[in-house]
Amino acid sequence: MQRSGLFFFMLLFALLGGGLVALPTAGAATNCATQTEIPQSECEALLALYAATNGANWVDNTGWNETNTPCSWFGVACVGGNVRSLILNENNLAGVLPAELANLTELQNLALMGNLLSGEMPEFLATMMNLSEIRLARNPLGGPLPASLGNLSNLQRLDLGRMQITGGIPVELGRLSKLQRLEMSGNQLSGTLPPELGNLSNLTVLNLGENRQLSGSIPDTYANLSNLHRLEVDGTQLSGAIPAWIGSLTKLENIQLDNNRMTGTIPPELGNLPGLRIMELDDNQLTGNIPPELGSLSTLTQLVLHDNQLTGSIPAELGNLYRLERLELQRNQLTGCIPSALGQLALLRVLNLSDNRLSCGIPPELSAVPPQAAQLAATGVLTSLQELDLSINQLTGAIPAEFATLTTLTDLDLSYNFLTTSDPTLRTFLGAKDPDWAEHQEGGRPSSSSAVYLPLVVR
Repeated sequence: MQRSGLFFFMLLFALLGGGLVALPTAGAATNCATQTEIPQSECEALLALYAATNGANWVDNTGWNETNTPCSWFGVACVGGNVRSLILNENNLAGVLPAELANLTELQNLALMGNLLSGEMPEFLATMMNLSEIRLARNPLGGPLPASLGNLSNLQRLDLGRMQITGGIPVELGRLSKLQRLEMSGNQLSGTLPPELGNLSNLTVLNLGENRQLSGSIPDTYANLSNLHRLEVDGTQLSGAIPAWIGSLTKLENIQLDNNRMTGTIPPELGNLPGLRIMELDDNQLTGNIPPELGSLSTLTQLVLHDNQLTGSIPAELGNLYRLERLELQRNQLTGCIPSALGQLALLRVLNLSDNRLSCGIPPELSAVPPQAAQLAATGVLTSLQELDLSINQLTGAIPAEFATLTTLTDLDLSYNFLTTSDPTLRTFLGAKDPDWAEHQEGGRPSSSSAVYLPLVVR
């Protein structure tokens, strides 16, 4: 029995080549020295990232530190024997980015958004000269923004929004001649807007909003940003006038300068923007009239001017904005009548004209009356209207019967005016949509203790 067992052992030993051939084991670690897809230094850089950011607990770590084919690992893309793209967004990376990443010398796209990366913005990124996109938004990375990022001559997109970046915006970013998107909203940036950013002639998106310590005015050099589609510098301490030259940036689609300290009037030149969809200038200190030229913005979907000091009447030309979905003019000092032309806005969902000094009555065109409706003289096409607030004005007279056709309304407020009705159908309608409307029809306004203003937001 002992001899047969010994014979079997010797036979197995011989079959395995004298013990020189090892059986494969599950989950074997990557050997960067023997893999042949990319340079060893690039392989080691990937493994350093895996180790430094708790790779074992990533949402998806398929292949990482398991196979000798790093180009097949989740989030890694190679071209010509080098790592060109590393995309690990929202993958539960936690920790500090390792300096070894700089060895990915051919990397073009670095996207690690929505993770738990910490520490300061790494200086080594500025040595990765082939980078065209850096997207690190929504990570708790902080510290100042390295001025050396201005050396990345191939950079087209820099997305560092919703992080903890402090200090000023480096003027050196003005050297990024290929940059198309600069997004750094929701940080702790301070100082003024660098005039040097006006050199970025290829820029399409400039988003620096919600940096509460940014101040100063919009530099005139930004008039050179002729390719700009989105100008978003909201929620800062920006001051000064809205420059008239913004009206020459004819590719603009979004202007968001709300929640700042801007003064002066709304430039009529803003009516020259043929593709503008969103204009948000609310919560500033703007004065003067609403320019009737804004009625030429045929693609506009949102016009938000509330919480300013605007005066004069509401231009009837706003009734030409056939694509408008949201019109918010509340808490200004507007006077005159509500233009009947607003009843032509078939796509309008939110209309808020509250807390102004509007007079006259509610126009019967503010309705959703189908053509040739019995006993209703006026027609309106507000078939999409959901929220209507006309409260705290000086509106008078009988509410027109046509008003009861606004059946799509979910929120209605007519309080603090001088309105009446004896129409039983209309009374039933108002009782369902705004039950206490009749209790507050002696003018005035709510007491400060009971007044709660909630802005109507439709995105």
